[in-house]
Amino acid sequence: MHDDCAAFHPTGIASPYFASLGLERHGLRWLWPEVDLAHPLDDGRAGLAVRGMTRTETLGLDADRWERVFGPSVRIFDDLIAEVFQPSPMCRGTRSR
Repeated sequence: MHDDCAAFHPTGIASPYFASLGLERHGLRWLWPEVDLAHPLDDGRAGLAVRGMTRTETLGLDADRWERVFGPSVRIFDDLIAEVFQPSPMCRGTRSR
C-alpha cells in the first residue's frame, strides 16, 4: 500500500498556521518514530533515515557526504521553513471570486 500524501503530514509541525492555533493546549502531542523510514537492501541489510544530524555517524564513510548535502539546510531550517510557507507570489494580491 502507498499513500501519495503521506510525505506532507510532517509539515504540520513546521506550519506557522498550525503553530498559531495552540493545538497543544487542546491535547495535541507530536510523536516521532525512532526510525523515520527504512529501505531494504538486496543483501538483507537496510538503509535507515532518522531524525537529527548527530546520528549520521552510523553512515560510516558517507557521514561527511550526508553532512555536506543536508547540513546547510538543517542549520537554516527556521529561515527555510519561513520561506517555504510563504504564499506563492502568483497568489499574492488575488481575490476570491
